[in-house]
Amino acid sequence: MNRTIAWHPAAKNEASKAARYYREVSANLAKEFAHRLDNCLRLALEHPRAWPETDDESGIRKATLPQFPYLVFYEVVEKELHVLSVIHMRQRPQRYKARTR
Repeated sequence: MNRTIAWHPAAKNEASKAARYYREVSANLAKEFAHRLDNCLRLALEHPRAWPETDDESGIRKATLPQFPYLVFYEVVEKELHVLSVIHMRQRPQRYKARTR
């Protein structure tokens, strides 16, 4: 099944903010962050059940970015992968709950 990615505006902002931070540290680190995020989303498109659901049985899944302290919360709605949040593990991950359909 061909799915497309639909970003919640706040999730897009979170990902951009993280990328800017890593770019300030190192251009290579920023590229690696973008690469890991892209791979995570590609895998989620191909295998949406690759990561576990959150504990609240909402159908929302939580992926981790290898080598980075970030979580990606997403849900699959029909043919779309909705990216709800890209958040640092030390922040309040529950913010994604207000972003669901």
